[in-house]
Amino acid sequence: MNFHQKIHGSGRHDPAGGKGTGPAHPTGTEAVWILQRFRSRSEALANPNTARLVDALAARGLAARIVNPDRVDQALGPDALRIGGQTVAQPLALIGRSGSNTGARARALSAAFEQRGTVALPSARALALAGDKRVAGQLLSAAGLPVPDFEEIGPGVDAHAIGQRLGWPLLLKAARGSKGRSVQLVRGPGELAMAVAGLLDQGPLIAQRFLSESKGRDIRVMVVGGTAIGAMERTARDTDAFLANIASGGVGRSVPLSSGIATLAEAAARVAELEIAGVDLLHAGAGFAVCELNTAPGFVAFEAVTGIDVAGAIAALVAARLARW
Repeated sequence: MNFHQKIHGSGRHDPAGGKGTGPAHPTGTEAVWILQRFRSRSEALANPNTARLVDALAARGLAARIVNPDRVDQALGPDALRIGGQTVAQPLALIGRSGSNTGARARALSAAFEQRGTVALPSARALALAGDKRVAGQLLSAAGLPVPDFEEIGPGVDAHAIGQRLGWPLLLKAARGSKGRSVQLVRGPGELAMAVAGLLDQGPLIAQRFLSESKGRDIRVMVVGGTAIGAMERTARDTDAFLANIASGGVGRSVPLSSGIATLAEAAARVAELEIAGVDLLHAGAGFAVCELNTAPGFVAFEAVTGIDVAGAIAALVAARLARW
């Protein structure tokens, strides 16, 4: 039986993980699971990125099921894999969409499935490398890629010493934050101590050198299959804002994908072993520095601005990986 006979079909599966309208596979194996935390089916399908992925996968004959990793139970023996108490078959592929919010359970799930032959995008190892800004920053720097200076901080921090090393103002952010959440621009020692106290519930924190030439603007590069496929400049609407994230109210415009931008973004994704990544670049002097690696980048706004079919590129990557598998 060939690959297409195993997985070809049409329709969507119930995102909650129950019986759906998708095709039955002769192997008893689901085609693709999209791992995403959600509280209800309507919430899962309301995510435009997820909806685009489901449609793009279906266009390539890949049935998708949206799965909350917290509802998946694993055991040994018969009926070893269950969702909400219902026995299910192992998927051929996983697409992780929780990003920096990916918990230890989801990472362990990806690792276990990979050992059984499932294609995981991103892999459990890539989630560990890129999901923590401290680890990612050290890896990027060790690879010789430009990154803003940073250091981990916590209660009892010597704010004056950090200011001397990184300069004022500086950025304070959660090591596992995303979409500009839990990021503050701190202008002095007093502000830093207060900001650290206010963000302690967000987990480990880092202080990062603020690149004034990139205030309120950055470049998002989309990498799929290890190749940069397009770039978008993001700019804050408010001239006083320091973040350019679309989720923080920024606006995007398509920019040419220069060889320098593409090479830097691809190298950054490669260091973290990410086949799918949103690489955020900051303006740094006459060039760029790698700010962050996003393991599950939002792409609907990127598609609207650039006209690039990111969901289709991801679906094509999954199909190609499964064909090789």
